[in-house]
Amino acid sequence: YNKSVKSLMQHVNEGKVGNIRECFVLGEIIKVEKNLEVAIEIALGGTISHIITKDETIAKTLIGYLKTNNLGRATFLPLNIIKGKKLTIDNETKNNPGFVGIASELIGYDEKFSEIMTFILGKTIICKDMDSALQISRSNNFRYKIVTLSGEVVNVGGSLTGGSVYSKTSSIIGRKREIQELASDLDTLKNESLINLEKIKHNKAEILRLDEENLNLKDEVHFENIEVTKM
Repeated sequence: YNKSVKSLMQHVNEGKVGNIRECFVLGEIIKVEKNLEVAIEIALGGTISHIITKDETIAKTLIGYLKTNNLGRATFLPLNIIKGKKLTIDNETKNNPGFVGIASELIGYDEKFSEIMTFILGKTIICKDMDSALQISRSNNFRYKIVTLSGEVVNVGGSLTGGSVYSKTSSIIGRKREIQELASDLDTLKNESLINLEKIKHNKAEILRLDEENLNLKDEVHFENIEVTKM
């Protein structure tokens, strides 16, 4: 996220901005399947760093804090004001083999953010590839923004955007998933470590038992040798 958003959220979390607690960075509230990460992140664009607040009063307070502390600028989305409107998709578009869905319907989020997500992504279509995106855009008179799974965009009016995706600036959602996956892997490794430690403990106990048994057998052999010598 941009520097101003990171600084502001850090100050909020540290309790430096009054009693404000309930505000969220948009990119942090959504869950996206791995195959949709690029498309959704491109569809979000700069809005991924927008800050969601309970109401416009909190947004106003945060804007004042940014200004007073010279922290930069940010865009705020008050939950009590923002109202979203979703596209109405015709059957021809839905039946296109490359049609994936409306972006706001392809992600997971808490229901309380539904208006925000519809406002941001409710008018964006996700398609499999550029060919299907162009077909759908043309059949709808280039009225909609369409993003492909690999990140190309057919904009409203027909302009096209595409090329390589610079990973360092387009992997916020991916990094969040990777952190979750690594945390899960860490838990698995910890469990495996505990199991292996228990096996080591058991094996050490077995080694001690066998050593003692070995010593007992040596004593028996020694005793038998003495008895044989006496004969």
